[in-house]
Amino acid sequence: MNTELENVIRDKYEAYYHYRQLYDHTRDKTLRKSILHIAEDEKAHYEMFQQLYFLLTGDYVKNLKKPEPFSDNRQFLHHALEKELDAADHYKMLVLKAQGSEHVTPFWIAMHDEMEHAIRLQTYLYEFDERS
Repeated sequence: MNTELENVIRDKYEAYYHYRQLYDHTRDKTLRKSILHIAEDEKAHYEMFQQLYFLLTGDYVKNLKKPEPFSDNRQFLHHALEKELDAADHYKMLVLKAQGSEHVTPFWIAMHDEMEHAIRLQTYLYEFDERS
């Protein structure tokens, strides 16, 4: 479970920075609001999972590196949508493996949020395609 959790923490860290980059490259106010919401959720997930990792190991996942910036917004959106859906499925499995409510809660919250993110991203992709 610890290795899986380390990977989740790294993914959340990367996702936060990528969504912040997308936010910086988006002009539409409504879409910016959605992207900022997702970025803030990813940051909250990162913090929750770091706390869970500390609870399990007595340490935090360290030496995280900022990801390389992406170059194509549309390509990133498709990739992000896939990752959000995969993450929701992954968290569902981790909820089943978790022991105790303090372990289940972060995965349950993140699973719900990932589904919401997928809806927001799908809407964003539709808007993006309509403008292209």
